[in-house]
Amino acid sequence: MVLLLIHMLQCIPMVAFMLIHPFLRVLILLVLLQCLLRMALSRHL
Repeated sequence: MVLLLIHMLQCIPMVAFMLIHPFLRVLILLVLLQCLLRMALSRHL
């Protein structure tokens, strides 16, 4: 029983990372898009 609990606790960070990772990708993409937009705007001005 205790071993099962330990195994589940070890799996939680993996699942949490898998859930959080796509959000991190989206955030990185948004930041890159903002940088590109700023560069484009500064070139036009």
